[in-house]
Amino acid sequence: MQRKKMKKNHFTSEETWKRPIHLESFSKIVVPNFGNDGSSKKIMEITTFKCFLDLMESCYYDEKSPVSFKEFIKFFTGCTRKPPLGLPHDVTVEFKHGCMTSQNGTK
Repeated sequence: MQRKKMKKNHFTSEETWKRPIHLESFSKIVVPNFGNDGSSKKIMEITTFKCFLDLMESCYYDEKSPVSFKEFIKFFTGCTRKPPLGLPHDVTVEFKHGCMTSQNGTK
């Protein structure tokens, strides 16, 4: 019985996102992959990434936010728990252009 318990503690993570990493630590590993300098697409990418950071900050600090920081991290990483080896050093954010317009006129 003791042996199984020891294995479980060493090879799986029981820690959930209940106590997520701090905003500053998480934002340091999120790296945008912007397009070419001077392009109009890069300006849109910078604006989008700024909105992304604002949302992340709002989720972290605003207790009345409709999305908690825990939920935000789960959505962004796809992980329901902290990975046993932790998060990777860099998580690259890619930007997609030319998305189709929805029925209500938004992209």
